[in-house]
Amino acid sequence: MAYSSRRVVDLDIDTEALVRGRANEDRIQRILEAMMATGEISYYYRAEVDGELDRRGIDFQVYPEIDWSVDLQVKSSIAGKDSHIATYGESIACVIVHDAMDDRQLLEEVRRILGLSIEAITLRN
Repeated sequence: MAYSSRRVVDLDIDTEALVRGRANEDRIQRILEAMMATGEISYYYRAEVDGELDRRGIDFQVYPEIDWSVDLQVKSSIAGKDSHIATYGESIACVIVHDAMDDRQLLEEVRRILGLSIEAITLRN
């Protein structure tokens, strides 16, 4: 019989929140795929569930350029973002994803976080 190596941290896991979180990560992955296809980013890596990056509070490592990466965490609320910052600090960028956001809004938010939006580029200059 095979056994899973996944750790069980809390037996009262909110499965609805886990499903929602995974769906939000899937949405961001589609945005990153589109950005990669248009050359806006070089590539990205999605953290494995309970892998090293996941345990460090990182869902994605995004490479706008081959030698420059941005760690990204996907959250569904401001409270989730605040909790993440309290645990891991502010060095990991958080993108808040909610059902009312369409793909265009998500794309612009990811661009802003990565410093690739027109607004972010204007602020840098």
